Amino acid sequence: MPLILTSNLKIAALLIGIFLMSASLACSESRRSPESITIEEATAILENAHRHAVDSNLTELCDLGGSTLSCEFTWRNRGEWDAVAHEPPTIAGTRLMPDVKRENGNTSLGGLVLIVEGTDGIGNEYSTDYLIFDDGEKGLVALNPIYWTGTSVGHSASDGSSTAQPNSTSASESN
Repeated sequence: MPLILTSNLKIAALLIGIFLMSASLACSESRRSPESITIEEATAILENAHRHAVDSNLTELCDLGGSTLSCEFTWRNRGEWDAVAHEPPTIAGTRLMPDVKRENGNTSLGGLVLIVEGTDGIGNEYSTDYLIFDDGEKGLVALNPIYWTGTSVGHSASDGSSTAQPNSTSASESN
């Protein structure tokens, strides 16, 4: 089945792209490398996101991310509180997304990707790449704390192609 992007998804993709571009411009030497982020640290952020979602606390949920605007937009377009399941998501695997130095001198930030799966509160199954990275200011944050989106992440190459990698590491392999 081909993927058809609705205007809301296109806007969300644009907001995430703007955020990633901003994050790459703000990249500082004080941020941690993607390789130094532990599964335990990333899991703690995901657990906090689930707790805030179950508690219907959008402010705290979005504070776990790099962009409040992107988080709120995604929350509105992914079912708001109706889409929050009381069962936490399952971590099906992990993968490292390294920083990528661009020809123009900017760096696209990488991090640790938790591959999270579950069924949202509406009954839709999801598998989401939940990227945790150090933004150089707040420390470790989620690219987007809304974990039930079903989205994947990857760097885009200068020619417009994607460097997204398949979700191949199972949780048992990563522990």
